[in-house]
Amino acid sequence: MAISPCSRLWTDINIHVHRKEITNCCRRRQKRIPTVEDFKTLGADFWLLRPEVKQDKEHFLEARDFPIGCGECGEYHPDSRYTTHNKWVDMDESFYENLYSEGAQRLGKSVSDLIPLEKIYLMNEFIVKLLLSL
Repeated sequence: MAISPCSRLWTDINIHVHRKEITNCCRRRQKRIPTVEDFKTLGADFWLLRPEVKQDKEHFLEARDFPIGCGECGEYHPDSRYTTHNKWVDMDESFYENLYSEGAQRLGKSVSDLIPLEKIYLMNEFIVKLLLSL
């Protein structure tokens, strides 16, 4: 049975400093630890268009099934957080047509709102490197 894309993948940003993870849903697990180079290369698009997030968004829209990064919800569906936390469960099909192309507008945040988050992550990266060099 086809499922609707989950709103959390488009609207959430979760920073887990202790695990060095940045995810777009509290239940997702990061595939690769982001680097300072990722921030420099992607800029503000880092938050929404990291390769793993972009692939999972495309998968959700095309296959209408849980992507690999959403394994926890996929495994326990329909008794998962997808059912209770997804604000888009009952959206009309036309809602999804331009979802991917709208990018940051769907996040509900401006680029200036995301810059402090980027600075926090970069500061943490600097501190870790400093501590490791001692």
